[in-house]
Amino acid sequence: MIEGNSTSTIYTMRQMEQLGQVLAFRHKICPKVKINILLNRLKQNEDVLRTTHKLVVTSLREGHKTTPAAEWLLDNFHLIEEQIRTSKLHLPKSFCRELPVVNDPKWKLQARIYLIARELINHTDGRLDCEGAYRILQAYQKQTPLRLGELWAFPIMLRLGLIDSLRHIAESIATSYVDQSNAKFWAERMIMPIIEEPQKLIATIAQMAKSGPRMSSAFVSEFSRRIQANCYSPTLPLTWIEEQVVGQGLSLESHQNLASQDQAHDQISISNCIASLRFLDETDWRDFVEKMSGVEAVLRADPSQDYSKMDFATRDSYRHVIEYIARYSDSDEVLVAQAALAFAREAEDGESLPRTTRHIGEYLVGHYREKLERKMGVKSKLLERFRRSIIAFPLFSYLGLLSLLTVLLLFLPTRLLIENSTQWTLLIIITVVMAFPAIQCALSIVNWVTVLILKPKPWSRMDFTKGVPVSARTMVAVPCMLTSLPTVEKLIENLEIRYLGNRDDNILYGLLSDLGDSDAEVQDSDNQFIESAVNGIRELNEKYARSENRRPFYLFHRSRQWNSGENVWMGYERKRGKLSQLNAYLRGRHRQDFATIEGDLNNLNDIRYVLTLDADSTLPRETAQTLISTMAHPLNRPRIDMTTRVVKEGYAILQPRITIHLRDRRSSHFTRLLSDDFGIDPYTKSVSDIYQDLFREGSYIGKGIYDLDAFEITLDSRFPENRILSHDLI
Repeated sequence: MIEGNSTSTIYTMRQMEQLGQVLAFRHKICPKVKINILLNRLKQNEDVLRTTHKLVVTSLREGHKTTPAAEWLLDNFHLIEEQIRTSKLHLPKSFCRELPVVNDPKWKLQARIYLIARELINHTDGRLDCEGAYRILQAYQKQTPLRLGELWAFPIMLRLGLIDSLRHIAESIATSYVDQSNAKFWAERMIMPIIEEPQKLIATIAQMAKSGPRMSSAFVSEFSRRIQANCYSPTLPLTWIEEQVVGQGLSLESHQNLASQDQAHDQISISNCIASLRFLDETDWRDFVEKMSGVEAVLRADPSQDYSKMDFATRDSYRHVIEYIARYSDSDEVLVAQAALAFAREAEDGESLPRTTRHIGEYLVGHYREKLERKMGVKSKLLERFRRSIIAFPLFSYLGLLSLLTVLLLFLPTRLLIENSTQWTLLIIITVVMAFPAIQCALSIVNWVTVLILKPKPWSRMDFTKGVPVSARTMVAVPCMLTSLPTVEKLIENLEIRYLGNRDDNILYGLLSDLGDSDAEVQDSDNQFIESAVNGIRELNEKYARSENRRPFYLFHRSRQWNSGENVWMGYERKRGKLSQLNAYLRGRHRQDFATIEGDLNNLNDIRYVLTLDADSTLPRETAQTLISTMAHPLNRPRIDMTTRVVKEGYAILQPRITIHLRDRRSSHFTRLLSDDFGIDPYTKSVSDIYQDLFREGSYIGKGIYDLDAFEITLDSRFPENRILSHDLI
């Protein structure tokens, strides 16, 4: 790579490893030094590239020939612009200031990871691949571990380095264009005197000598080419040029060869850089960072063996906590990870401790995080300490702030009333009346402030992208009513749609059906509805047995029972009764509760979770896998106090965010008022919920996924009959 006036040697992989070791030995961190020159350099590079691009375009319009490197620049300038925009987006000033800085003899004060990236680019002529990046970083980290932030910044630094290299090539192109244009100017001024007025030639040569043109290979080559091509007797101009280049130890022919070599080298270098920019976009840097990270190697030694089975976002959240602890304790990130691992291994040896304490995440994002922070000597910011105090005493903090704000809102108007009135009865009445809007206003402010302070916490999940394991087998249960043949057909159709969006060998789909309320136990149309539902489930199973060798569909139908409280024949306890009896059936009890069952009963063994939906609820693509993977995470698994039958840690029920369907958004004024972000998948972002974020619990509205055993243990015989409606908040 030609960079300025120097040429770097292309290294083999062995030499790249040696380079990494040399850099690690040479780099000395400058503590408490913050720099922000990368973005400034990027802006300079952008200006040079745009100027050169404009120069080449202008030259083409004027009918001049272009060099191969210039053609590469023109053809790929849209890609270069895109890479510059990407670099600006992924490199905020705050991130730049967090990168460790070294004082390098060549680069002065610069981010350490940028220097490594530049050396890699320089010694590969801009032709990057994963192997070279692995080698130099592995060798470097044998001497000095890199921070996680630096590893994540590495592809950004490579992008910046390639843009910087393109800037040098662009400068070479621009310089050649200027020199060639200058050569053309003087050659054209000499061609006419040679042909028509030879006596003026000496004066023209003198003028050129006085102007002092740069005797570059581009100038000499272009000048001699034009003179030789257009003059019968070019001796005098060429003799003068030869005299000028003698001092460089080169001949005209040598300069012509050098010009060709420079063009070829620029073409190779720019093609390498463009190919490498595409390589950066195509590479999965998540795998690269995890492979390079010393922290990741420690975390994968998790005694519970759950860490490596989690999804990337969850693993990344663990690593972010390690970064935070290391930053605010002035510790090495690997040491923080090792301390968390040590706690997990101690818990593995202690039989009396909860099983979750054997998982390393318990000390990073779980209840024992403060234990790790105390050990590492973390000095959190004031806002973080305030946030944790609110979480530690949620009810006191919430009600205390609400009461204080209400009093403050009432203080001034109440004082004015006292000063201007002596009728205490009237004062009390007015104060009580004003208290209602004051409380409502205070409630809105408190909720808003709480949401600002308590950021939504992403759920930890397992990685089930390759399929839900047998240990997390799930039944998607849809309580419904068989009230007409079109209704039955729609239920069957919707069940198939849910399956098509969430196909998995260990996700089963079932309808929990009742007949409509009636004055009699049996109606004439009952058998017709039941047969239609049975045939629909049977046809679905036959359809997918032929194409996928699977029979994932079920029907669980109940007969009517007399309800003395409502004086009607109906399904026992309606929706709640269906789920309760399904739970009992799946655990081998009360098999007689369902009058009709259709489906392969051999597949109902070992059901761990039930995902219940209303008949009109949709299940977006891969949402079932997401919910199951969340429930299966060790920190989300319910831990129950068997004495009180109450979930003490984790969650027995996970309720997803419920949104209004796009087609129903404008069906009424109510839906228009309450619906938002219509048409957007509600599971693509974290959303604040004041009660969930502050109190870590919420109200169940009948839709969601629950742990079958935990649900049964905590709720069995808890609710009285005929007291809970199907959509009551529980």
